[in-house]
Amino acid sequence: PPVDPVFLARRFPWTDLRQPTGNGKLTRTIPLVLPGETCLASLASLNRRMVIQHVRRRLRKWRRSDCVLWVPTPNLSWLADALPELPLCYYVSDEYSRAPAALAGGTAEAVTEREDRLLSRARWVLVNSSALLDEKRSTNGSTHWVPSGVDLSHFRSASEPSTRVPSDLT
Repeated sequence: PPVDPVFLARRFPWTDLRQPTGNGKLTRTIPLVLPGETCLASLASLNRRMVIQHVRRRLRKWRRSDCVLWVPTPNLSWLADALPELPLCYYVSDEYSRAPAALAGGTAEAVTEREDRLLSRARWVLVNSSALLDEKRSTNGSTHWVPSGVDLSHFRSASEPSTRVPSDLT
């Protein structure tokens, strides 16, 4: 599954990952957020304001025409709502209304409503399975399948008799 940038910022609050990757044209930023917002509703509101302020500061430094807002879960639909001027790419890796992590943000109906807003606004929707492609394309015609990939020879080696299994896993 995609890594939620808010999760990364909670895990590594001292970072501001603004590292060019690949050909030097892709840049990401991860804002500072405070942990504990599931316990304090006021903290969730503060974190949202901090994230929006962080992104707006970055937009002043970067050429806005080069920026795309990448949203990996419906729980971040508020960010897309707060930044309507940015083109949106919504990455779907699961049927979130049935995923426990997504449901932490409310009921299945609430998650579906957030996702519907993202699907209707997104310029691009990327999915990682053909089942999701069929389902999401009915809402957004600009839905594309980006299949996940693995190193088959590496993972296949786990089933070979010569592979040693650690004792704490047997």
